[in-house]
Amino acid sequence: MPFKHFIQNDKGISLIEILVSIVLLGILITSFLTFFPQVSSFNQKTDERLTSVTIAKSWLVQAQNSESTLYKQLIKLAENPSTTINTGDLPLTNIKRNSDSIELIFKENNYFIHLYLFHQQKILQGANTLYKIRVDVFDNQNKLNSNIYGYITKK
Repeated sequence: MPFKHFIQNDKGISLIEILVSIVLLGILITSFLTFFPQVSSFNQKTDERLTSVTIAKSWLVQAQNSESTLYKQLIKLAENPSTTINTGDLPLTNIKRNSDSIELIFKENNYFIHLYLFHQQKILQGANTLYKIRVDVFDNQNKLNSNIYGYITKK
């Protein structure tokens, strides 16, 4: 019975055994501590992504709401792309016009919202006309965080 012999041994633990156990414990703790910064970074990126998705969705809903100022101005632009618009209380920073789309750039908190109205791509012409829109959300470093597509209906 070697285990029984070890327990009855009253020599104790040697200094080398203590040092080896401390080194092993240090390696184990260090490997666990490297996970925490990675988890924190992942949580921060996830929070940024969720925030930008929420912002994109809110702008899409606002663009689709027929009572909103943004919707009225988008329909006005869809009917006549060269017209000037009055965005009122919207934080519009720039308008870029292309042959098939109009890009409206807004700033909200630390994000830039690029709303694209594709006025040349009419769908379901007739009683209702659908115009495709895309909302891109960029951070301060001009990195795309999220985008979402939808349609606005002109009745």
